[in-house]
Amino acid sequence: MTANTVEISRKQLRGLLIFLLLLPGCSQAAGPATLFPYRARGWDKIPSIVVLGQEGDSRNQLVADAVDFWSQQLTEIGSGFRLGPVKFVSEILAATELAALSQAMLDGQRALVGPPSGFMQMKEDLIIALSDGAFVSFAMSFQNTDKRLIAIPSFHAVPFRFTNVGRNLMAHELGHAIGLGHNDD
Repeated sequence: MTANTVEISRKQLRGLLIFLLLLPGCSQAAGPATLFPYRARGWDKIPSIVVLGQEGDSRNQLVADAVDFWSQQLTEIGSGFRLGPVKFVSEILAATELAALSQAMLDGQRALVGPPSGFMQMKEDLIIALSDGAFVSFAMSFQNTDKRLIAIPSFHAVPFRFTNVGRNLMAHELGHAIGLGHNDD
């Protein structure tokens, strides 16, 4: 991922990430309780990552690029937190369940919904679901687990056809998964 593929300045990024250095041991990512209402602090280990989708999906490379991007940014600010290796599997989560979770997020009801079918049986810490469904992408955690879910909709819609939209979306949701919220800048 190159510097001009993400529409955020280095200064803004450093401001968003500097809190990582202020944490005890400088090794954890923390996020606001409102983003992950059941657990405000980040992982205390290197999270394992699995991407659920189809082999040959162009979004697979975007996931790898986003992980590389955040790893580079975390290294540059001196954080001890790192992302684990990415594993790709040809498996999917039901688009209807992901769409329902997306709608719950939009409606402010995320605390009332549980994980999609099969989610809790996965051993990885971060599950990235590449879906053919039509919904708003999201990153979410669930009560009583350190697991996090990123759900990415179909890229067949118009906005995703534009240069770098998919790449920026992937980096954006991965940023939420490691604990970054939105800012007003």
